[in-house]
Amino acid sequence: MAFSVNLTNFLVTKCTSPLTLQVLGNAKGAVAVVVSIFLFKNPVSPVGMFGYSITIMGVLAYSEAKKRSKEKLRRREDLGELLSGAPNGNGGKLNQLK
Repeated sequence: MAFSVNLTNFLVTKCTSPLTLQVLGNAKGAVAVVVSIFLFKNPVSPVGMFGYSITIMGVLAYSEAKKRSKEKLRRREDLGELLSGAPNGNGGKLNQLK
């Protein structure tokens, strides 16, 4: 079991980043607490709920920022192809527009 966890952590880190792995760990902890609240009726203080809410909002904000960053990078790459020409092998999109 521990081997599987370590392998999964390694693969996630390889495909994303250490920061993403940390955010996923925080999300996993918050989800575990929320599930335990609903499933086992564990009591939670208002301060605890506030903390879990902040954690979940942070995960959502990170996810949105990462998505926007990828979209911005993709637009830059598309613009670079349009201006420079040819990585797609047919003279580039700019030549197609002429």
